[in-house]
Amino acid sequence: MSHVITIHYSTGWIQLLIPDWLDRASMKNIRLALKLIAQNQCDNTETIEELDRFFPDCIENLKNEWAKASREYRDGYRLFDKWHCSSTERKAIEKSNRQLLSSVKKAKARHDKMCKIKVLYDALKEKYFID
Repeated sequence: MSHVITIHYSTGWIQLLIPDWLDRASMKNIRLALKLIAQNQCDNTETIEELDRFFPDCIENLKNEWAKASREYRDGYRLFDKWHCSSTERKAIEKSNRQLLSSVKKAKARHDKMCKIKVLYDALKEKYFID
């Protein structure tokens, strides 16, 4: 599901692989890239159209991944009685529970970050009067 977008600006261009770059980049760099797109909208019409198609699908996919991770956590979480389990068994159960919880937190964080990026993108579109 990776897409390459090209951002044109006055002195050059940048190609970005999304959503991979959006996951790794800081909000400061994402804001800068989106601002470059908005300020040079006549050169970036393809990019704007691609981002308009990309964000709803990506957010929906990330929401589904988050729901899947939540279901796996709900179904896979194991309670244990520390008095009736051996220490190795207890450690294995705790490790499994931590991994399940970690996957839910990561999926939620990715979804939330993409929602923030979408809100930022919409605000810049409104500010620069992009249809």
